[in-house]
Amino acid sequence: MRTRDDAGLKSTGILLLALLLAGLLIVAVPLIYAGEPVPVSAWLMVAGPILAIALAFVGAYIGWRSVLEQRENDRRLAEQRQDEVFAAVRNEIGKFLDVIEPIWWGIDRTLESTDNTSLGIARRGFTADSFETLPDVEKIAELRLLTAKLDPLRQLRVLSALAMLEQMYYLRRRLHGRPPLGTTPEQWQLQMFELCRIHFTHLADYVRALDPLFTARFSERVQHCAKTLSPDPSVQAGTKQRASWVLDEGQISRSKPPS
Repeated sequence: MRTRDDAGLKSTGILLLALLLAGLLIVAVPLIYAGEPVPVSAWLMVAGPILAIALAFVGAYIGWRSVLEQRENDRRLAEQRQDEVFAAVRNEIGKFLDVIEPIWWGIDRTLESTDNTSLGIARRGFTADSFETLPDVEKIAELRLLTAKLDPLRQLRVLSALAMLEQMYYLRRRLHGRPPLGTTPEQWQLQMFELCRIHFTHLADYVRALDPLFTARFSERVQHCAKTLSPDPSVQAGTKQRASWVLDEGQISRSKPPS
C-alpha cells in the first residue's frame, strides 16, 4: 500500500510539473516570435492561466508534503505502539524470571553434595514445591497474542523465549510424574533438577535478546552451571566429588516433549 502511495504522489508531481512547463511554453513561444512589442492586454490574458497553473503546482506540492509528513507521523506512532507492546511483553517475561531465579538457586543448593540425608530430602522437597510458584501457563498464550503486534524480528525473539518458558512447564510435569523403571524417586528428582538447570541456562541465552539485564541476573548461575558440567578436572579441583545426575541418552530421549 505504501509503495502504491509513493507511485501516486510521484505521478501527480510529474503531471503538475509537465502542466506548468506546457503553460510556460504556450506563452513563451508566441512571445519569442512576436514581431512587435506585446500589448499589456495580451499580457493580462495569459497571466491568469499562468498564475492558476503556478498556484495549482504550489498547492499540489504543499499537499504532497502534508501527506508525507502525515505518513511519517503514522510511522512514528506505530513504532511507539510497538515499543509499548514490547515493553509490556518484556515486563511479563521478567515476572517469569523473578520466579525462576529462586527456583534456580534452590536447584543449585539441592545438587550440592551433602552428607546429611535429612537435609538432602528437605532440599529436594522444597525445590520441587517451588515449581508450583510459576505463573499460570495460560499467561504465555496471552503473551503470544500481544507478540502478534510486533515486527517480525521482535516476534522471533519473543516467541523463542516463550517457547523456552513453555518447555519449563513440561519439565515441571515430568518432575512430578512417575520415574522410569529402574530409577528411584530420589534419582529421578535429581536428574530432573539438573536437566532444569541446563534448560534455565539456555533460557538465559534466549532472554538476552530481549534485555541484557535479564542475562546479567543469571550470569553467576550460568557460570556455576558451566563449571559444574565442565569435563576439565582442573575446574573442579579442590571441590568435593559427587555423583553426576545428568540423564543418559535413553532417559533424555524419553524426557523430550512429543512432537
